[in-house]
Amino acid sequence: MEEAFIFGIIYEMGVGPKGIKIGKITTKNLEPKFLELVNRSSFKKKAEQIASQMEKEDFREEIYEAIIED
Repeated sequence: MEEAFIFGIIYEMGVGPKGIKIGKITTKNLEPKFLELVNRSSFKKKAEQIASQMEKEDFREEIYEAIIED
């Protein structure tokens, strides 16, 4: 269940191909997914965009407040 959720997010964000359920993984169906992941430049570009956005995030105040209030 959890892997389906994570795979869905990865796919929807455009940083990877649709995932395969862990119990259904075979060399035959995993290889094309892996090749798509490493060869599709749009996945890398989107991941770099997300990383750039994440670098700008600053949650220090929220973390401080969460610690102090608990």
